[in-house]
Amino acid sequence: MNLKPLAASAVFATLAACSTTAQAPSSSDLSAGDLNSVTAAYQLVQFDLAECDVLKNGGATPQTLTISAKICADAAHYQGALQQLAASSSITLPNDLSYDLKSRVVVLSYHASPNINAQYLHDAIESHEDALAIFENEAATGTDPQIVSFDKGAIPVVQSNLDALRAARMAGN
Repeated sequence: MNLKPLAASAVFATLAACSTTAQAPSSSDLSAGDLNSVTAAYQLVQFDLAECDVLKNGGATPQTLTISAKICADAAHYQGALQQLAASSSITLPNDLSYDLKSRVVVLSYHASPNINAQYLHDAIESHEDALAIFENEAATGTDPQIVSFDKGAIPVVQSNLDALRAARMAGN
């Protein structure tokens, strides 16, 4: 029996099960922008939680840990809210980080103190800026009232965290 086709099928099935974007049934009225916003929310939440796990392993300054703790608490809250939103809108959430975000988590895990602080702040600022732009666009142009409401609620939290991250970077953390 030739096991190569079976192994290839297993790898393909595993890869097919990984998704980095939100999906909705074809019968859904959700727009591409709606799904893009849900994807951005998922990616930000999961990235924040992954970075927090890395920072717990040491090397970060107390100031960075304080900021990340708040961001992690916000991410945990929004993770539950996002799951509820997805369930009520028949959205299948992604189940994997994008390659870019995964690679940032790996890079962060190899930084020693004090560089881990600078790397964390850089990555967190960039991810929050990206998500904020998507949330603001969706809040202004979105078609699904639940997703627009979710984004409008997330915007001040993401902006506040972004402001704290920028201030920490300016302070040299």
